[in-house]
Amino acid sequence: MNAYFNLGVSFLNHEVFDSAIKYLNKAIELNPRQDFYYYFVACAYSLKKQMPESIKNLTTALEKGYKDFYEVLHDEDLNFIRSSKEYDELVKKYVPKKFIDQMNEQKKKAMESAKQSTTSVDTNHGKKN
Repeated sequence: MNAYFNLGVSFLNHEVFDSAIKYLNKAIELNPRQDFYYYFVACAYSLKKQMPESIKNLTTALEKGYKDFYEVLHDEDLNFIRSSKEYDELVKKYVPKKFIDQMNEQKKKAMESAKQSTTSVDTNHGKKN
C-alpha cells in the first residue's frame, strides 16, 4: 500500500469524494496492478452518482483480478450502480455463481422473515409477539 491510497480511503470515508478520487488515482499511477485501488475508485464514483466512471473502474478492478465478491455484491457504496444493466453484466461475467446464489438465498430469507413479522403484527391486532 502507499500513502496516496491511504489518503484516498480516508477522504472516501469522510465523504470528500473528489479528493478521494484524486489520491486513489495517484496511487493507481504508482501501482496500476493493484486491483483493489480501482475498486475504491469505483465506490467513490458510485457515491458521486457518476455511473460510467464507477462501472469503468469496477470493470478494471475485476479484470485485474479483484476477488472480494461479497463486497461487489453487498457494499453499500455501490448501491447507485447496482440497478444498472452494466453492473448486472459485470456480476454475471466475473462473480462465481455460488456467490450470486448465496446472495439470492439471503434476500429470500430476509423477505420471508419480514413477511412473518408483518403477519405476526397483523394477527395480534397491531401488537407484536
